[in-house]
Amino acid sequence: MQLTLFSACMFLVSCNALTKKEPDIHGFVIERTEETIFVVSKTPKDFSDHGGVKEFYDAIVLDGAPDDVAVGDEVRVWYKGPIRESYPLGGSVGALEIVETEQPEGAVLSRKEAVKRALENIHTGNFISIIDVSFDPETRTWNVAYKPIEYYDNEPPELTTVKVKDE
Repeated sequence: MQLTLFSACMFLVSCNALTKKEPDIHGFVIERTEETIFVVSKTPKDFSDHGGVKEFYDAIVLDGAPDDVAVGDEVRVWYKGPIRESYPLGGSVGALEIVETEQPEGAVLSRKEAVKRALENIHTGNFISIIDVSFDPETRTWNVAYKPIEYYDNEPPELTTVKVKDE
């Protein structure tokens, strides 16, 4: 009994410690299967000072995500265990937080639903980063801004916006 209680307390402390530091990745769920989620960061890292690309977006396939995490969710994730060094990376969820946003006044769709619909209309494959999501109440349209993140030689790709009617 005491061992079980001690183990439960240690688990809660370790989960809390995971979420105290900065997340390993903060981005959107681009794809979901029964076993995994595919997350791409929403902000790039700049490796140009070291001869790398100016805009590098982290991308990872993760197992162990909670069942309520879906395509279109903005998430903060802390990894658990070893990470497979590839692109995209591979690993397991240690802790995950869905970023909650307020429903814009007058909007029918949620932000998550707007992102999900935008992803259905983006034909560049899964290698994109959702940069920004906003609602325009005058046109009743969601604007989902993204960038393709496949490899490129010189300049980063341009920001593209998909408009999703709020209906």
